[in-house]
Parts: sequence; structure tokens; C-alpha cells
Amino acid sequence: MTTIQTAAGRLIAHGETQRQAETRGLLVGALFSLTRAHDVRHRLELAEFTSELNAVLGAIRNGETEVPDHWLDGFYLNSAVLRLAFTAERALKIISGQDRNFKRLINDASHRDTITEAEAADLHELREEVNRIKHDPTDLSERTMRTVDRAEELVEIVEALVAKAGRQG
Repeated sequence: MTTIQTAAGRLIAHGETQRQAETRGLLVGALFSLTRAHDVRHRLELAEFTSELNAVLGAIRNGETEVPDHWLDGFYLNSAVLRLAFTAERALKIISGQDRNFKRLINDASHRDTITEAEAADLHELREEVNRIKHDPTDLSERTMRTVDRAEELVEIVEALVAKAGRQG
């Protein structure tokens, strides 16, 4: 059983507050997205990528739900990355009781020994990955490989934060 499947089993909960359920829901969405992102390592050339985008747009225009698998894999990977970051940030806000930016929350949590320095480094990398998705128009293939390789480790870190937030929330 993978880390993702194991985490899903541990996340089955009952009797939680609205805030706990919403935070857990973000992580559940990340886990689901990771299970759907199958073949994100395949690199498309520009012509293939353009063709895929046009196929997706055509499906949207025609009210269809069938889109190219490779595009859908990338969609789910980006969803997972964003949801992991959002979940970690929300959990750190609950744990700290502070409404600060993600970078500062990570640093504060590391200084208070809520997370280890290695976990802080991983969360900073996750935060930077989200910023690359938002701001960096360059080739996504390198970041995709790094994210896929580290997905299960990131899930473990974020799941631990959600559990800590649940005890406080």
C-alpha cells in the first residue's frame, strides 16, 4: 500500500469541527489528485502540447468531459501541489493562531519546533513550487519530475500538520 493510500485510511474521521473538516477536505483533494496524475513524466513537444490544449478547448466548447489523458495528468498534478500547499498553510495558521504568509508560518513553526528543519525546507520548496506555477512561464518538465518524486514525502508532512491542527481546532 502506498503512502497516499495509507494516509487516506488515516484521514477517515468523524466528529470534527467545520474548520477541521474543511482543512482535511483540502488534503483529501490533494490525495485524490495524486492518485489521478498517472503519467506526468512524459514530455510533450510544443506541437503536441498545442494540439492537447486545442482538444481540451474543443471538449469544453462541445460540453464534453473526455480530454487527453496527458493533459488531465498535469491538471491533477497541479491540483495536488496547490492543495498540499493550501492545506499546509491553513494547518500552520490553526496551529500558530496567526494569520501570516506561508513563508513566515513555516519559519515560525520551525523555530518553535512544530516542524523539523528538513520539513521546513520541504515546505519552503512546496511554496516555491506554487509560486513557479503562478509566475514562471518556463518549461514545466523539470518541476514536474521533482514534484512527483517528492509527493509521498510531502503528503506525510502535510498530514502530520493537519493532525496537529485537528488537536487544536
